[in-house]
Amino acid sequence: MNTLPLSGDGFYTRGFVYWETESGAVLVFDLKEEVHGIVSLPPSSKPTGALTDMRGELRYLLPHKQEDAWSIEVYGNMDMSLQCIIALRSEVLGHLVDEECRVLAFVDDGTLVITLGTEVIAYHVRALRMERVSDARTDGFVRYFPYVNSFAPVGHFTNDTA
Repeated sequence: MNTLPLSGDGFYTRGFVYWETESGAVLVFDLKEEVHGIVSLPPSSKPTGALTDMRGELRYLLPHKQEDAWSIEVYGNMDMSLQCIIALRSEVLGHLVDEECRVLAFVDDGTLVITLGTEVIAYHVRALRMERVSDARTDGFVRYFPYVNSFAPVGHFTNDTA
């Protein structure tokens, strides 16, 4: 039996689970129909991209550095073709433009969460501004999860079975 070694955790959206593999492909599993398929990823020399839901569609975000500027290439559709490029403006990134870039997620249809060196950055695409979120660990063993605040009330639990 042929197997594809997986690299990292799966990504779930809209009834499908996606796993990036070490061979440069994505294993796709349809939970409803219980069938699977393979989608090829764009070529990359480093594992710095991320699968994410962007505007309701599966996308693969891949950082790219050309001269002294970073950009995020956005790939999508079942052929993972280039959909658009998001330029990270050097004047906004400042001295961080020289650091290694890794994409973590795209949230709220307008914010890229990336690491630049040891900084976790929220880059607001439309406003062309960045916000430092925290320091990133540098030992290579860290996971990041997007988090959205909830407005659900949390109250004191009581047992009223008297």
